[in-house]
Amino acid sequence: MYYGRVPKDFEFNGKKYIAGDLLTSKGATINALINPVDLDLSAYSLDLTDSKGNTNYTIAEVAQNVSEKPLTRADKTPNKGVFDLSIAVADGVAYSDLPGSNDIAYALTTKDAFGNEIISDYAVKVTAKMQAMSCTGPSVDAVYRTVHSLDELVGDRMNAAVDFYYTIEGADRNTAELLGVKLDADARTIYAEKEGRMPVTIHYLKTDGTTATTTMNIDFKNIVVDVTVADMEWTITPDVKNQWTSSDVTAMKDLLRQGRYNIQLKEIAYTDGKIRVNGKDWEYNFADKSIQFELHAADIDGEPITINTVDDYAKGITFSVVARFNPAKVAATSHDVTLNIVDTKDNNKVVYSTKFKVVVKQDNDAIFKFEPLSAYFDATKTEATAFGELNGAGDKILYNLNKLFSVSAADAQYITFEETVPTFNGVKAAAWLTGATDAISVDPMKDVKEADGVADEDNAGAYSARKFVSTYHPFNNERLATYSYTYNLTIKSPIKEGKQKGITGKSLSLDKKSFDFTMNTDIKWQDVNMSGNTYINWATETRVSKYTVALSEVAAGYMTIQVGGVLHEGTEPVEIKASDKVTIALKTSVTDIKNDVAATDSYVTLSVLDKWGATSQCKVDAPLKKRQ
Repeated sequence: MYYGRVPKDFEFNGKKYIAGDLLTSKGATINALINPVDLDLSAYSLDLTDSKGNTNYTIAEVAQNVSEKPLTRADKTPNKGVFDLSIAVADGVAYSDLPGSNDIAYALTTKDAFGNEIISDYAVKVTAKMQAMSCTGPSVDAVYRTVHSLDELVGDRMNAAVDFYYTIEGADRNTAELLGVKLDADARTIYAEKEGRMPVTIHYLKTDGTTATTTMNIDFKNIVVDVTVADMEWTITPDVKNQWTSSDVTAMKDLLRQGRYNIQLKEIAYTDGKIRVNGKDWEYNFADKSIQFELHAADIDGEPITINTVDDYAKGITFSVVARFNPAKVAATSHDVTLNIVDTKDNNKVVYSTKFKVVVKQDNDAIFKFEPLSAYFDATKTEATAFGELNGAGDKILYNLNKLFSVSAADAQYITFEETVPTFNGVKAAAWLTGATDAISVDPMKDVKEADGVADEDNAGAYSARKFVSTYHPFNNERLATYSYTYNLTIKSPIKEGKQKGITGKSLSLDKKSFDFTMNTDIKWQDVNMSGNTYINWATETRVSKYTVALSEVAAGYMTIQVGGVLHEGTEPVEIKASDKVTIALKTSVTDIKNDVAATDSYVTLSVLDKWGATSQCKVDAPLKKRQ
């Protein structure tokens, strides 16, 4: 710290000085790391004291420390937790007191909210010299059409002065007029409309009470920063929160914080001129706005800053160029991008231009992949079985193919289907696909013989396997590659593939010549969706076309079937209703039973023909006993 004594009363820069007053230089500053780093120092009073609690000095100003090189990065940014503390002479200290304190070690002191004193190491020494120093103004570069702080341009060149201010003098006023220069003495700022050199006179007060001047030459130029936007890479995703990527452009901070410069897309095109996707050549059309660019700012903690005013830019510590993507239009390829830096206050005049690449990648698993549901597919995941539901007329089986996979409603809308329709004897069978998204409509099983339950060779309905290809079109975007899943589908009957319990515990003998049963009360049958003690209610079942009963060949030699008072002999099937009482009775001609006939030979077959065209059979035991 340089100091001196006021030789006589005078006034400088609007301030009065009295003879005998102490004069000290402005540039005595220490750097301090203060914890915790998020402390609001405006609520504390900082002092410098020796180990006995005495001091000649005080802390006059506190400011965030800013550097171009370490502590943290190469560009000029605040260093977190580090502050510049400007030292001033304490009240009541005479200039004659200062030389004797040059070897004293001081500590920073303050008090917490409870009045407890907090003290640092004794690590500060202030060297006071009674000397009047001359100052030399710098030569600096500045961006034209931008408001600059004169104090920031001067830097530390005036630290040895007591006080100083800026003017434009003499012939330099003509230069200022030609360059459109505006110097605000109160705000200590300067602005130039055009490129050129502007000399600014600095009037300063020395520590001996004398005054002097020096010149700062400001060369107003176009942008003087090296604008670089790093290449970007993005993998397509349906997650709307992650449909963007960015490149850091904090190196442009000093420019962007002025609030008048912004980025503007000049052009973007496929690196190779065009792309070939799904067998089609695509040429780029920027009007689709598949990629858009924005400038974003963040504060010292990395939190985004909402840019609403020019002043908001000044809060920015880091800046990024953000690319936002529209998955419904973007192409998975490399893009060449040219961005301009424009002056928004000068009709978006281009002041700089930069080129970089944006690479868009397609990872099918990251977008959507077919997940065959194991409830429908075999272990190979190539053979599927479904049951479907009947249409209103009961003559078609309906099903939605997307039910075979784990597919969201959002993805389902982008899936299309193809089927391989079989041909029999030169005649093409009916298609299953209805043309309505994922819906199929299937004919019942073709079985002319009906009762044997075996499909005919030219069956193209239920119980025939048909090849399908489900193809996913990501975001319905023709510029993205489609991908497919191939499988065979068989529609089967939920009744035939269910479980049934035949009637047991019945028998015929000369002592007990008949027994009865009905579908409604005695036949326990579950379709594929039923479990526990839930069974088909035959009284209300609408999925059945016909019920029949028939005697086995052995049983037909001893028994008859009686339905609704009508007696039937032989092995021919007898059609019944679900509510009919069916009576199995010994023939009147059977008068003697010498040996038992087991149920494996003597039984009644109950057949159910459902509307899938499938015939299912249930066995009703009817053994013969020589005695009960």
